[in-house]
Amino acid sequence: MILVAAAMALPWISAADHSLYSPDEGRYATVAQHMADGDGWLVPLQYGHSPDPRELRPHLTKPPLVYWLQAVGLRVLGHGELAIRWPSLVATSLAVVLVFWTGTRVAGARTGLVAAALLAVMPLHLLVGRLG
Repeated sequence: MILVAAAMALPWISAADHSLYSPDEGRYATVAQHMADGDGWLVPLQYGHSPDPRELRPHLTKPPLVYWLQAVGLRVLGHGELAIRWPSLVATSLAVVLVFWTGTRVAGARTGLVAAALLAVMPLHLLVGRLG
């Protein structure tokens, strides 16, 4: 169990120590910021490029749940990298728990533990799990 808890905590280490990656994380953060400021929770909005860059336009590249969770993070945790990244970090930690639970149910506790530990140290899992 200690190994599973450590595997769950691994993506959280230094997740807020670096700035948002350009351009994607910054773009998603601005959409969540508009929601957090009260500019509309139903449709994600972002400033457009043409013809008027000051006009808010729908930004529908991700499911709105991602933006909603990030906006809640901005309201609860304040303005920072962790507020934008927390939904991905929670999902990554829950994925480790789900792999452990599934492995335990299918083939026993040892298999679940090994599967969760292997998932936790996979570079792509850690990289994507730390993106907003």
